[in-house]
Amino acid sequence: MRGASRISFRLKSVSVITSRYAIALLMLSPTVLKAQRQTIYTNGVWLCHFGNIHLNNRLTIVSETELHLKQWVQRWNEQVLDLGLSDKLTDKWRVGAGLGLYRGAQYFDEFFFKNEWRGWQEVNYTLKGKWVFWQRMRVEERWIQGVKNGQKMNSYDYVTRMRYRTELQKPLRGGRVAPVIGNEFMASPGYWNSNRFLDQNRTWVGVNLKVSRTVALQTQYMKIFQWRANNTLEDQNIFRVNIVQHFNQKG
Repeated sequence: MRGASRISFRLKSVSVITSRYAIALLMLSPTVLKAQRQTIYTNGVWLCHFGNIHLNNRLTIVSETELHLKQWVQRWNEQVLDLGLSDKLTDKWRVGAGLGLYRGAQYFDEFFFKNEWRGWQEVNYTLKGKWVFWQRMRVEERWIQGVKNGQKMNSYDYVTRMRYRTELQKPLRGGRVAPVIGNEFMASPGYWNSNRFLDQNRTWVGVNLKVSRTVALQTQYMKIFQWRANNTLEDQNIFRVNIVQHFNQKG
């Protein structure tokens, strides 16, 4: 019990620090935005599946499969396959780590996907009551395949990225339906002095529908602002459909 209390105290300290870090980044956002020279507008559809294989009361294998389409459904944008392990420390705190393969579509004279290998570690905090409040701090190690003159290269560039995500839900009808609103922003500390420091900001609203004890369907509208390396801001409107599935769940 004392060990669990120490862990909970340390994680609460981490949560406070990351929240302050998040506020600082938001205050810096206007400065970054002023540096932008061009804005482009895109639309897309994301189809996602999140799997949870419960090994016991604490450990869960988590998987993530996503198909991202651009210009609504006319072009490929990204394919995602991610696998990790999550550990439930307490009813509120959870930690996890994993590795993912992200394949980004490249449209040159020849169409191809460039690869990104992404390791990650995260801390989650969930507070349940009449409302459900959830936050996550994630650190990513990104190895991104280079592209030169419209061709894939054998070399990879390394980038560290930090992500802070919050989400608020209001369960209705016995928890079967829950309106949701959330936000996540991403920053790359290695680019502190450049326009690439603030990578993305995502805001979404939607509805979560509990189809059965082990399956949930989520539909969301998401607004993404993404800052590209060529000093371009991409303003994206995304319609996202998530299927969340639990296997071997107890209770």
